[in-house]
Amino acid sequence: MAKLTFAENPVHPVLNDYPAVLMPFSLMCDALYVVTRRPTLRNASLLAQLAALGTGAAAAATGYADYETIPEGTDAKRLANVHAALNAGAMGAVALGVIVRLPGRVRPLAVALNVLANATLVVAGWYGSHLVYRHGVRVRGVDPTTGMASPTEDPGKPIADQLERLAGQVPARDLGALVSGTAESAADGSDDGSADEPPVADPTGRRTEPVTVAATATNIAPE
Repeated sequence: MAKLTFAENPVHPVLNDYPAVLMPFSLMCDALYVVTRRPTLRNASLLAQLAALGTGAAAAATGYADYETIPEGTDAKRLANVHAALNAGAMGAVALGVIVRLPGRVRPLAVALNVLANATLVVAGWYGSHLVYRHGVRVRGVDPTTGMASPTEDPGKPIADQLERLAGQVPARDLGALVSGTAESAADGSDDGSADEPPVADPTGRRTEPVTVAATATNIAPE
């Protein structure tokens, strides 16, 4: 699948900004609604989440085009898998939150799902940024500031190291191949037909294993 580019820039990072802005706005509206009980804030939060779902779907589609170009077996592929899974989980929380809100009430569950979606998007955004700034995914040319010493120590480096260790547990294979491979293995196991047969009772009281026709035929030499 070809990489999606417009005006000499990747499309995916541009579309990512929309749900990344709309979801915190929705959470802010929820917080203000809890305090003021103004219906306009409740409606604004719902509309922001619906817009986040739409733009999130567009971001996912363009991101998948880039994802397919990342070689399997690399750290970049592993990080991309985590990035994709977290974003999918965040959008799932948003979709469930929208369903909970449809009766017209902002219940505690809806607010909790909003908080969960926002927190998940933050972590997913870190992995996405790491793909670009550490692994150079969709980066063309060389950054002239590369190699320059940082003026201060990075206090978040221990967090980054921990997130990288967590990502190290994720397979570095294409998610589509993983899903299809798991489905095929499950189908092969269910249709194998080689289930263990119960042992045949012997008249002498001994337990003997069943003998298949195919196995017997292979032991008969032709005359």
